[in-house]
Amino acid sequence: MVITHPFHPFTGQRVEVVQFCPRAQVPRVVVELPNAKNQSVPCRWTDLEPAPGVAPGLPRPPLLFAPALLEIAALPAAQCGDESFRPPAADNVL
Repeated sequence: MVITHPFHPFTGQRVEVVQFCPRAQVPRVVVELPNAKNQSVPCRWTDLEPAPGVAPGLPRPPLLFAPALLEIAALPAAQCGDESFRPPAADNVL
């Protein structure tokens, strides 16, 4: 499986799947990164599920792409199981 999210530090790299978490609120997969650490990432950040609005061969979105920043802001709370943190909807940004 390949990580496809444009802002992930291992974008474009093939990783090994350790576990699938399809019943999570957002389907996730636990992968072994090239640095030998395991990380849970949303399936939509991989080639398992195409990212919405991203077509193959198109350039990466700008570095300050608001929807991606909102996803990143929610990561610490999601990893701790804290569902109380909800970033604003992406359509309310900009």
